[in-house]
Amino acid sequence: MKKKSVLCGLLACMIFFAAAVFAEEAPAAEQVSAEAPAAEVPDASSPGQEDLRAPLTAETRETTAGDSFVRWPELTGGEDPEPLEEINTLIRERLGVPEYLDRMNALQGSRDLKVSWRGGFTGKLFSAAAAAEGAVRSLRADYVWTGVTVDPESGKEILWEDLFSDPESARLTAEEYLEWSVGPELSGYLLSSQLTPMPETFYLTARGIVLLYPLDMLRTLSDRAGDVLIPWNIVEEELLTEEGSAAEKAGALEMLELTEDSREKLRAAAESGRIPDLPVTLGGSLKEETDRWHLLIDPDVYEGGRMFSLEGGLFRNVFLLTDRLGEEWDESLIRGIRFDEGCLYGLRIGATSREEWLEALGEPDSTVEFDADRAEAYRTLPGRRDYYQEENGLLQLHSDEDGVLVSIILEQ
Repeated sequence: MKKKSVLCGLLACMIFFAAAVFAEEAPAAEQVSAEAPAAEVPDASSPGQEDLRAPLTAETRETTAGDSFVRWPELTGGEDPEPLEEINTLIRERLGVPEYLDRMNALQGSRDLKVSWRGGFTGKLFSAAAAAEGAVRSLRADYVWTGVTVDPESGKEILWEDLFSDPESARLTAEEYLEWSVGPELSGYLLSSQLTPMPETFYLTARGIVLLYPLDMLRTLSDRAGDVLIPWNIVEEELLTEEGSAAEKAGALEMLELTEDSREKLRAAAESGRIPDLPVTLGGSLKEETDRWHLLIDPDVYEGGRMFSLEGGLFRNVFLLTDRLGEEWDESLIRGIRFDEGCLYGLRIGATSREEWLEALGEPDSTVEFDADRAEAYRTLPGRRDYYQEENGLLQLHSDEDGVLVSIILEQ
């Protein structure tokens, strides 16, 4: 009997010790604020949503275990947490958060799993992508995208078919763009590239739709699963743009239509040195961005500086400019951002004429003619460049010899 009591005591101690160890190793959650803007949610059109009219913000939630972590967005605000919790549950499920948390716990530190998110409010919608890197599905290194777009007003998830009057026609248009425009440009900078059929997973940004590819279809030189931006102007003909439509709520019209408001928005972009959905800022560290996003190709030299191309859909045909000419550029700052594709506040590269932007923006502060030699020195086309000077920034619009916009440039 005495032996049995001793054994029972030992067993109880072992159970208590195991529980204590498990509690120590279990991941702890902490809340971190994300840089996501507040969004005014308009009057509700669905039952149960009237308490979400207060401004909403997106915050980052995080659970860690050793070097592994899972981060995901959570909407906060409103006057009643119940309808917002339903939206947050949808966001977590579509981004795969429950599965990633289970996977991280199962790994028990034997392999790393790192999940981060990007995105935020675009117009009146919230859209996000999560990138999972490491031992996502097996012990082999992997990279997996998930994405979600939700309308906080109704709580409804926004799918591809919600954006277009003819979803299949829009898909064909997008795939034609992928095959004829994106494919030839990217094929030399990828370990694998199969752009079509296009993936079902995407998220929305101010400038368009970002397709999120599986690793076996689109693999970058840094072993990441690729993503490709479809600018709004590519699928404009099929977009549902009436008031209250998903595309209208996403802010597509703001990017497509050149209006009286365009001037102030473009000037504000030049003044702030920021472009919607582009995660860099004029004056920021070039090294930090190249470390974060990785170089697509070696930097090119232009008159007075270097041009840097980064990996990722948001950076395709976007160049970061610096005035540092030396071999070492670790201390360089981003002095300019040049866009050679897409649309921005009604300016459509490859479509908007100089006459159109002069009517909307007014006469520039100065204009410079670019002959063939000057154009070659600046890695652009012959034509002319209009300069709109702001107190803390410079907006430049470059047109070709036919007077059609070919580049939008912001500089300090």
